[in-house]
Amino acid sequence: MVQVQTNNPVPATGESQLTSVTTSNPTKTLDVQLSDLIFSEFERYGQQFRAITQSSGRRFETRDWAGAQEDARRRIELYDHIVLDTIARIGELLGEHVNEEQLWGAARKHYEDRLGESIDRELNKTFFNSVSRRLFKTVGVNAALEFAETQLGPTDHVTSRPSILRYPWTGDLRAICQQLLQDYSLGLPWEDRQRCVRRVGDAITSQLAEHGGVSGIRDLEVIGPLFYRNTRAFIVGRICLADKNVPLLVALENPEPGMRVDWVTTAVDEASSVFSYSRSYFHADLTSIADAVKFLKGILPHKPVEELYSILGRAKQAKTERYRGIYRHLQHDDDRFVPAPGIKGMVMAVFTLDRYPVVFKVIRDRFAPPKKVTHQDVMDRYLMVYTHNRAGRLVDAQEFRQLRFPLNRFSEEVLTELREECTDSVSVVDDQLVIQHLYIERRLEPLNLYLNRVGEERQRRIVLDYGQAIRDLAMTDIFPGDLLLKNFGVSRSGRVIFYDYDELCSLDECRFRNVPRARYEFEEFGSDVWYDVAPEDVFPAQFPSFLGLSPPQLEVFREAHDDLLTAAFWNGLKERLSAGEVFDVAPYSGSWYGQSWR
Repeated sequence: MVQVQTNNPVPATGESQLTSVTTSNPTKTLDVQLSDLIFSEFERYGQQFRAITQSSGRRFETRDWAGAQEDARRRIELYDHIVLDTIARIGELLGEHVNEEQLWGAARKHYEDRLGESIDRELNKTFFNSVSRRLFKTVGVNAALEFAETQLGPTDHVTSRPSILRYPWTGDLRAICQQLLQDYSLGLPWEDRQRCVRRVGDAITSQLAEHGGVSGIRDLEVIGPLFYRNTRAFIVGRICLADKNVPLLVALENPEPGMRVDWVTTAVDEASSVFSYSRSYFHADLTSIADAVKFLKGILPHKPVEELYSILGRAKQAKTERYRGIYRHLQHDDDRFVPAPGIKGMVMAVFTLDRYPVVFKVIRDRFAPPKKVTHQDVMDRYLMVYTHNRAGRLVDAQEFRQLRFPLNRFSEEVLTELREECTDSVSVVDDQLVIQHLYIERRLEPLNLYLNRVGEERQRRIVLDYGQAIRDLAMTDIFPGDLLLKNFGVSRSGRVIFYDYDELCSLDECRFRNVPRARYEFEEFGSDVWYDVAPEDVFPAQFPSFLGLSPPQLEVFREAHDDLLTAAFWNGLKERLSAGEVFDVAPYSGSWYGQSWR
């Protein structure tokens, strides 16, 4: 094993020294002080982000899964906290000069000069933009006040690799696997390390058969830090063959008997699923981000860069890259905004681009009955998803404000709907449509449309996964609320994912009940219910009547998921969650040890 260190680590803890910029400094002009303040505040964010990330190893070692979930939430919320702190400190520094655009333009130039050629300078620029946009309430893009590059990719300048461990090929795969697991032992006892070594070697040998076998291996390269998420840790790297590189992901668990390997893959599709936009963010103690993103892009070539930034916990940079990608697409393609496929929703106006794989969601002004949620309820649901364990079943929805798009890029149908039903969120300025607030998500094929176009065997598989999606969400304390097929989508890899969040809630907000027995025979066959129903009441036995599954599909559903139609399942799960039990849904199939939560 050869260690390759390509970047100098930054301090993990401690506060930035800001006295030179937060007090009147006669040796520095206000624009320089402003630039220094924003730069130092981003350093403070990075230090706190890394400190939380580093705690993941301890959570894994001590099996503190509740603490790991709390860390994940804290790290997600950290960015906005630091931005608001920064704005407050800027107000103290600049006073009456706080809104002087010329001052901010000069500060922007000093800020860029200070960044130089740092690997993660795009992260610094995005932070500057977050502060200036929030303070000026910028509509569209103001190149005088923010960094507005759209053509350059965030990793185009990266020529180095992240810190890696390299395992040169010796002809003895078992010995390499032995060394690999020893290097990632964390000082913990193993349940049976030699069995894990054999399994890792056997899995690699079997999976590389389609690439010519292990004799084509040149070496293994593994990113130094482990990638933690929920109750698992992943060794992430690649196997360098003579003519190509393939991913190498090794999933580690730490149950009571001791650490063990649960899964190994060298397949791009399986590795891509672990890094999916429908999953929670990894905690990996990376000294720099852009080079890690470029490394991952090399083994996951179909994964958009913005999703790699997101899955590493850099959600704001992911938003920046998503916006840049859409902007570049509109510049180089005559694509237009058209209605998204599927049944029109009562809460959101949803549109898309034919040749770009995202959907845009704008909250309607009013919601038709029976919807009783408010605008704030909807926004709270999306925020809940943002900070929650998504279990591979919830789309990562990115919230945007004050975006501009050319009017002539909208179909008449979309433009009419937005101007008539979303007046609180959209306005027209000259030849531009300004959208004050929207969400952007990866586009999925609605489940109802998918089932209508595929054959019986694929219907069966997807109906089973639909039930599994409901189960996975329940295990992470999520009740979708509206289980209609139209609210679920099917990903490119054939995975069912929920994307309609306006009625989503925790299990604790629901009262799961059996349907009361009718007192008289005529009550059971009447048009009205004979029992009281409160807003929080849910009757699982009634799910089959409105899921939208055909009789054969419902039969398939019942074969595997009949317990989901009982109040006992939901109430039992509520009790276990309330008692502090943490369930983790494996982000892969083929677990060697299976799942004990069902």
